[in-house]
Amino acid sequence: MRSSEHIAQFISKEESDGLYAALASFPFVPNEDTGDYEHACYFGKSYTLYGGPRPAEQPDIQPILLPLAKRVAEAAHAPANYIQIHRMKPAADVRPTKIPQG
Repeated sequence: MRSSEHIAQFISKEESDGLYAALASFPFVPNEDTGDYEHACYFGKSYTLYGGPRPAEQPDIQPILLPLAKRVAEAAHAPANYIQIHRMKPAADVRPTKIPQG
């Protein structure tokens, strides 16, 4: 596992506040694995374990997410072509992502 790197001021308070406010209009749906404990929304190039789009997946990334996605892609030296946002209830468990390649 690679170590993480903190990038100071990666997102400003103003941008964070704007993103938080925008979340209210995002198309959150119950996560197919956790049901009511976690809701998520999905934007961009489809990525699922078994292929095909997820329910309610949006083919385009929301414009308000693009500046942050660009900065993340530059820092990671990898494209940002898919964004998942998860909204979890306090009782929900955080679990690792199942990546087909292992």
